[in-house]
Amino acid sequence: MRSRAILIAIIVVLAAAASAFAERVSIRTADGYLFIQNGEKLSFACEVKGKDIKPNTDLGNPGYDVDGHVIQLLFVVNANFDPSGKTEAGKLLALHRDWEVDYLKSVFGPDVAPKSETVKLADRDVLFWNFNRPKFTTDFDRDAFATTLLERDIFGVSTPVAVGEELSAAKERLLAVMRTLKTSDKPYDIQAIAAAIKKGETPKL
Repeated sequence: MRSRAILIAIIVVLAAAASAFAERVSIRTADGYLFIQNGEKLSFACEVKGKDIKPNTDLGNPGYDVDGHVIQLLFVVNANFDPSGKTEAGKLLALHRDWEVDYLKSVFGPDVAPKSETVKLADRDVLFWNFNRPKFTTDFDRDAFATTLLERDIFGVSTPVAVGEELSAAKERLLAVMRTLKTSDKPYDIQAIAAAIKKGETPKL
């Protein structure tokens, strides 16, 4: 299972930065899992959907095994990648990507070269970026990420890309989660949401 161990090690790279949060919970739904993070100033929720899905507890960040793929959620506070706190908002997604790539180079070597594009989802800008692993396992040869701003912090989704898998499939896997992202300036009532889901109702987010 060496390839599995390497896969986990790479994904957990993005868990290296401390993220402040008050409460995290994952609630089973009819289609997958609803993930909620309640914070002091900003809370958010997103849904990871799939036919065969279960939480992956081997990851440092919240993650799921979804229909044969791994999807990891990440939340990185601004101070980790923007110590001055003065970077223009429009440059923060690229700054975070470059900060992550600096670490990835220490793992894979200096040849890590990300390719990026900005995707517009409703009123939200998402940075989709990926890179080929200079060192790769027999199972995975690329990693893909989709990140967006929550005020000045980063919410993101990542997935390893299997050898022979079309990048477009991995991209859609990540954007499907991004499309469900909701935010609130107040903590979500987790008990009420769980009760609504149990009744087969759509919770208010």
